[in-house]
Amino acid sequence: STAWSSGNFDLSIEHFTKAISLLPASINSEASKDLSKQLYSNRSAALLKQQKVDEALKDAVKCIEIDQHWAKGYSRKGDALLYKKLYTDAFNAYNTGLRMCPNDRVLAEKSEQAMRAIRNATESANATDTRRSSSSPPSSFLNRIVGYFKAAFLLIAIGYLFPFSKSFSWNCYRISIASSVLSSALDVFSKHGRPQLNMEYAALLFQDQTAMVVFLGLILLFTKPYLIALAALYLFEVVYFLPTILTYCQQSIPLVKGQLEPMLRRFAPSVRLDSVLSLLSPSGITRTKSMLLAMAAQCELMQGLFLVVELLLPSRNLLVLYLWWQYLQMRYLLDTSGDVKRAFASMDAKISELLSHRMCPNLLRKGYSMLKTFMKQQIESKQGGTSRQDSNSGGGLSSMMSKCTVM
Repeated sequence: STAWSSGNFDLSIEHFTKAISLLPASINSEASKDLSKQLYSNRSAALLKQQKVDEALKDAVKCIEIDQHWAKGYSRKGDALLYKKLYTDAFNAYNTGLRMCPNDRVLAEKSEQAMRAIRNATESANATDTRRSSSSPPSSFLNRIVGYFKAAFLLIAIGYLFPFSKSFSWNCYRISIASSVLSSALDVFSKHGRPQLNMEYAALLFQDQTAMVVFLGLILLFTKPYLIALAALYLFEVVYFLPTILTYCQQSIPLVKGQLEPMLRRFAPSVRLDSVLSLLSPSGITRTKSMLLAMAAQCELMQGLFLVVELLLPSRNLLVLYLWWQYLQMRYLLDTSGDVKRAFASMDAKISELLSHRMCPNLLRKGYSMLKTFMKQQIESKQGGTSRQDSNSGGGLSSMMSKCTVM
């Protein structure tokens, strides 16, 4: 300890190595186990100070082999992996240690550090991909395929509303949902490449609205038709075409501007051409996009409430109810625009106002209060219970990921 305190890590390594050589060949007693894992842990830390990362990692793994329930061993392993810039593996190691010792603040801080490193690496990769894509032509063929499938969804979904026959509506619903899932999956592939089982790729998906559309479509693909849910998906897909609409309008309006002015003066004298053109400007398209996404969030929440009410009906489906609310929980936690949170707040205000009526049975008030309390507990458990950690670590994304270990 004197050598360590004075910063003489080479001497520390020498002393720890000598002590390890004196250990018995077989570690049977608890005392010898505690001594062994502590010596390997200390030597791992000293080796890392001397930038002997691979040797430090081997000692950390040895600690875990001696005692798989000792959090310090996983902390040493995470330190070595973090130094090697294996951020996902380091996060997993720290997270495993936290399961052994949930109240360890040092481990919690290291886990957050690894999560920040993952996010920074992801953002750097996104910036690199953006520069690369700007310097090389996009995959126009794949983009056309995505556009065709999304257009097919928008057209075929309308067929679901026409009551020609039950089988016709059913087939339109299924084909339209499949088109949306396939087009969105191809869009995700074009932006992020092939699926990968690592934290970096998961971070990309959780930050991508298109990936949420894939999740939503997959749920709808295996349920009976729901008009409200289909409306939410429809709004998401309309948003995809807004940039195309903007480009088309910017090219076409100068050609027809002279014809629009006399038409507006004749049929809509109170409407000014400038106000119409403002809706088709980049800022106007942005406002329209925000409005459509907010409407989609409201439709998703209304569908979730309908599934709860449907529990009283013979057509209830517990699996769909569970999946849908898990999806809504994920949307709430990862909501950066505030659309989903505002939808929940607005719906809560309307339901609370309805339940406050003097004719409303007290049983409904109690049931809704219990439901709100349960949902709040679920959200807080995923967020880690503290808003401070959320603000430091990127909000719901890191909080959700801290519940997972990527193999």
